Amino acid sequence: MTPRPRLPFPPLPDLAVELERLVALVPPGAVTTFGDLARALGSRHAAIWVSEWARAQFEMRPDLASRVISLTALSRQTRHSDFPGPKPLAPLEDWLRQAAAFINEVPLESSPRTIAGVDVAYPSPDRAVAVAVLMDVASREVLGEAVVERPVTFPYITGFLSFREIPVMVAACESLPQAPDVVMIDGQGRLHPHRGGVATGFAAATGLPTIGIAKSLLCGTIESSDHPDHGSLVRRILLDGEHLGDAVQATRKHSPVYVSVGGWLSLDNALDATLEMMGSTRLPRPTHLADRRTKIEARRLKS
Repeated sequence: MTPRPRLPFPPLPDLAVELERLVALVPPGAVTTFGDLARALGSRHAAIWVSEWARAQFEMRPDLASRVISLTALSRQTRHSDFPGPKPLAPLEDWLRQAAAFINEVPLESSPRTIAGVDVAYPSPDRAVAVAVLMDVASREVLGEAVVERPVTFPYITGFLSFREIPVMVAACESLPQAPDVVMIDGQGRLHPHRGGVATGFAAATGLPTIGIAKSLLCGTIESSDHPDHGSLVRRILLDGEHLGDAVQATRKHSPVYVSVGGWLSLDNALDATLEMMGSTRLPRPTHLADRRTKIEARRLKS
């Protein structure tokens, strides 16, 4: 297959250090809110993480934590909300937009011979384990597995999941005995409010044709009629009138998975590959095996 370009992955800021720097700017006797600090970091979605950080710091650094309160607790205190300097989440949000525009949906030159399923689990909030399972499409034999476990320094913030998961996913995929023709990511692709979830970021960062296989539907409307080419177990998903994904059931008793393009292939390619690797489980075989192995590894690391 023709080599595809890659979008360099951005350096990740140490948000705990950045947050401590911001809180230190609050003058004595004044307070700031979770939302004020989240906006100073670059996204209002960081407010929940800011509140968790403040609670964790309360015993160790009460001098800092006491300067941060919720908006509902604000009464007559002097409120400090003017934080100069760069917003560390802004470049990451820019990268997500660039990734969505960077990849294309050109059909594959040939049918994939190998497909890898990749998934991530968290045995603890600050550790991640990723599993990649490489399969031969024709025989459905497992050609190789890779397990990578590493610390996670980037917190969970809505809209920024890619920066927690992509680094460890890439490491697992690169540890396989050979590069896969197509990767199935347990996560969203184009079927996303911003037209790009973790599968799109993975495709942009690696240059590998990628499919998003999601267990939940973030957006879009599932058509009531059967898919014109694949019958009652497949239904198209429309977002703003555009066909961006498909709801796919392995059997009538299974809940659907939501299939969309991550990048570097077409939606028809994504659907065909998913149906080819479906079996008796809800997830297509590569992601099912990766999902099962991550759970095993996470339990092992917890014990």
